[in-house]
Amino acid sequence: MKTTTELMKIASVGGNLIIDGGKKTTTEIMKIVSIANSNNGKITVKNASKKTTTELMKIASVGAGIVTFDLVD
Repeated sequence: MKTTTELMKIASVGGNLIIDGGKKTTTEIMKIVSIANSNNGKITVKNASKKTTTELMKIASVGAGIVTFDLVD
């Protein structure tokens, strides 16, 4: 598994990422999404059902339409 810093570097060059929402904190995901948003990247969050609705809303608000949440159990 890549570290948050490594994922942020990938996002900074426009990479599209799939992130495990059960293994990254909301704050970590928000940082990655923010960088991806500035660099035309897309983010999919797997295991998104492990986050609260409020946490998902915070992540989505940073992403401005670039985040997909996989809520399938």
